[in-house]
Amino acid sequence: MKNYTNYIIFKRTTILAVILAEVFLFLIAFLTLPFPAIEPSGNRIYVRGRLGISMEPVEFWPTLISSIFFIFLGLIVAAVISGIITGKIYRKIENRLCINCDPQGCIDGLSEPIERLARKKARDYTILDTYICASTALIELGDGERAVEMLLRELSKKYVKSLATMDSKLRAELLLAEYYLAVNDMEKAEKYVDRADETLNKYTEGHKRYYIKNRPDMVRRLNILQHCLAWEYDEALELLNQRLDNCANKLDYVHTTCLMAAVYSRMGDKATAGRYLERVEELQGRLWSVAETVKALKPVNPQ
Repeated sequence: MKNYTNYIIFKRTTILAVILAEVFLFLIAFLTLPFPAIEPSGNRIYVRGRLGISMEPVEFWPTLISSIFFIFLGLIVAAVISGIITGKIYRKIENRLCINCDPQGCIDGLSEPIERLARKKARDYTILDTYICASTALIELGDGERAVEMLLRELSKKYVKSLATMDSKLRAELLLAEYYLAVNDMEKAEKYVDRADETLNKYTEGHKRYYIKNRPDMVRRLNILQHCLAWEYDEALELLNQRLDNCANKLDYVHTTCLMAAVYSRMGDKATAGRYLERVEELQGRLWSVAETVKALKPVNPQ
């Protein structure tokens, strides 16, 4: 599959094919149980087969109900299978950005469905996740204003309430905070850090404990930003080192390394800042985050 649109078409085609197959089988079964052959027997109705097919009498309503049941069962199975397959295809598109550090390839794969998703009335975390991925790719292409506009528009919409949606909303707000921190807009960075903290604290106490236990990476990202904005650089570096040891993918490693370089630079340790920057400097032609960090630290980056 070349892009996101292809896997949407694949998913719909798969479900349609299953529907047609189930309807065909149902019609074949129903034609073997014709109305003229109905035989009342006490409180039950029996039917006999025709079309040259020899059958023993069977009860009509159980047969009809079981046929309908298997149609719906087939649709559910088709939806699950196609969902698994299309999910893998989506991950391939996402990996263009997160593993291959290819934001343009990611946008090429996601550009067509963005407008389609915007027309959907029912919003859930999978839609918000798609916009987060697209916004991250746009930021890395240097189109931060468009990315922010897209993400804020999505965050203003009403989403289905769930832990997964809250997680996606938290990720979106942290992305905005990290972007504004990178462009030195501390007021807006603090605004979205506060919003992310509010989002986390909207969980019930039990859900919050569960979330903190199962998503320490998200809580760590929030705490790093809070320490950076409070100029608590030693605490930020401690958490950044933990994050560096547990990076989810290459892009996460790049972002963490760039932030470590920026923190060391603000602490006045220019040499260490330069050494961290050297680890990712080769990607400055492909990723805005690296290019922006190099631009900010170039005077202190050892040649």
